[in-house]
Amino acid sequence: MADDGKRSIPFNVALAALKGKISLRDFNPKGLRDDDFAGRLVDLMAEFAAEHPAYLPLIAAPIRFARDASVRQNIRAQFSKAFMARNQGLTRDRALLIANVVVQLMKGLVSLYAATPLRDRTAVINEFKLVLTLYLAEVLH
Repeated sequence: MADDGKRSIPFNVALAALKGKISLRDFNPKGLRDDDFAGRLVDLMAEFAAEHPAYLPLIAAPIRFARDASVRQNIRAQFSKAFMARNQGLTRDRALLIANVVVQLMKGLVSLYAATPLRDRTAVINEFKLVLTLYLAEVLH
């Protein structure tokens, strides 16, 4: 399907960048503290879900499909470049691994967020900000 990538976190981050809400430069950890980077990324997902109410039910739908590999590769490459700018000692492979972990954490956030009652979603957001902040602090320093 041509729309398969539209249900992925990387697609939605890229879409927000294209619409001018953010720039991938905004995610350059070199200029942001770990908690700022984590907060911006997690908040972007929550804002996207709030602005697109059909998004969360779609995520929970039992549909299997292959996502566009180029979209996944592009966002991971952008994140890995930003991580290497933050820690110049990182190898390309290590930075890509970190980017993959961040994307997987975001996918986990989306799944849990979709399954969480509205009243408890702020707590989910805060927990994922903490996890992502601690992870980035560990791997980027």
